[in-house]
Parts: sequence; structure tokens; C-alpha cells
Amino acid sequence: MSSTSKSAVDIYIGQTIGAIISVPSVLLYLIECWTIVRNWKQFNSSFYKLFLLSAFNNIFMNFIPSIIFARLIRLGWINNFYLGLPNWGPNLLIFLMFYNYHCENFITISTLLHRLSVIAKPFDYEKSWRLYLPLCGILIFFGPLLFTYRFGYWPLIFDVNKDDSVEIVMNIKSIEERPLITNYMVMLMTSIGYLFVNILLNLAVYLIYRKKQSNLPTNTANDKSSRLLVYTIAIFFAQLLLCLFWLFLTIQVLGNIFTANFNLILSNQYIWLSDLRTVAFPAWFLLWASTELNDKIRQKFPWIPTFNEDII
Repeated sequence: MSSTSKSAVDIYIGQTIGAIISVPSVLLYLIECWTIVRNWKQFNSSFYKLFLLSAFNNIFMNFIPSIIFARLIRLGWINNFYLGLPNWGPNLLIFLMFYNYHCENFITISTLLHRLSVIAKPFDYEKSWRLYLPLCGILIFFGPLLFTYRFGYWPLIFDVNKDDSVEIVMNIKSIEERPLITNYMVMLMTSIGYLFVNILLNLAVYLIYRKKQSNLPTNTANDKSSRLLVYTIAIFFAQLLLCLFWLFLTIQVLGNIFTANFNLILSNQYIWLSDLRTVAFPAWFLLWASTELNDKIRQKFPWIPTFNEDII
């Protein structure tokens, strides 16, 4: 099998895995959001507000736009559409992809900070998060602009690969005309920074949890705390995988350690890794973590699996 055929097969494998992960997860995600909003008096807490904030970004600013900037573009089905876009078309698509990466990191940091405050100050955190939640919203949606505004003037063009997939590449002829601060270097440094901050916060959550747990008897409340910790670690772990992906891809682009074909193979894994972080883990782990929400959902959708303990 030629390298082109292998690349094409790898594209379809990655896209198929992404579809299997994302379609049921997005459906569950929407059902959860609808249930929370419909029963707002019951779910009016900082946790669910942060969850809805995250869901809005994950579904409407990541998953839906990714159909254009990360899914169909790799399949080669509508190449004429991409090649017919104006000059700013590739810049917009690249901007959306990198913007969402930074958004997800800020969401993960906010989630870890929220869980840290819940464990450290279980009786006072709601009052504090009345102030923190708007600040988190500003950080999540406006913070990424500090790292992505440069894509507005990066010389980017669409290029058709041998496997008929469309790739966004730099226009080499225009680089000398516009001095650049390399965005890949920014991605490298921010990915390292996100990894460091997320690992420290996750470690702090775990250590404070263990300290608090040692003073609690083994009972239902303690089990609830354990599940919350698992939920937080799951979100952290998914973001960790995505950070490592961008870190390896950036190092490969900057250093050309492997062959050019390796870039395509590695980039084809983006879609399912992103789906794990943005829709699968938040939706399914919340279903497991909150039986209060689970019970409400099952009143309308009895085929949804059930769990025993209400922990949020």
C-alpha cells in the first residue's frame, strides 16, 4: 500500500472514530443542557453554570465549526467549496481551531479551580463563585485572543494533498513580505504552560481531597466526594491528551523530526482527541457523577443508563 493510500485510510479511520465518539455524546450533551435549563431552580449552582458555559463553547464554538475546519476538510468531499473561499478563509478556519484549543485549556483550569474551592471551602465557595464565574467567562472567551490574533495576518492558503484532502499551509512566497512571530512557537510555549498549570492544579485538588477525606468517615458523602474527584480527573486527563498532541505536533513542525507524511498521520488524530475532551468526557462523566440530573433526564428519556448515588 502506498503512503498516499495509507494516509487516506488513516483519515477515514480517525474520522470514523470521531463520529462514533461525538454523535451520541453531543446528543447526550444537548439533553443535559436542556434538562438543566428546564429545571433551573433545582440546578441553579456555580457548578452547573460553569458546565453550561463549557457546553456552549464545546458544542457551538468547537464541535459545529469543526465540521468545516477539521472534518470535511480532511475527507476531500467538498474541495471546491474550500478552494473557492476568499483569501481570509484559511485564516478564519485556523483561527477557530487554535482559538478553541486555548478555550478548552481555560475551561479545564476553571473546572479544576472550582473543584479545588469546593473541597477546600465547602460552605463558602458558592458566594465566591458569584464573582469568579463572570471572570472565568471573560478568561475563557477573550483570553485565547491574546494567542490567536496573529492568524488574522498569517499568509495562509489552501493546498490539496495527494490523498485529495485539503490542508491549510503557509504561502511561502508571502512570508518574506510579512515578518512573523511564529505561531507554532506560541503554541509550544502555551502548551507547556497549560500542562504545568493543569498538573499543579490537579495535584492540589487531589492532595486537599486526601487531607479532607482522612477526617471523614466512610459513608455516602465520602463516596460522593470520590466520584467528584474522578469527574475532575477525567476532564483533566482528556485535556492532558490534547495538550500532549499539540505539543508533539508543534515540535514536529518546528523540528521536522519525522517525515512529512508523519505530520498528516499525526494531525489526523486531532478530531477524535478533541471529541473526547469537548463532548464525550464532559457529557458521559456528568451523567455518571450526578444522578440528580440523571433521574431528571430519565423521566423523558428512560433509555438513558441510571446510577445510584447523587453526588453533585
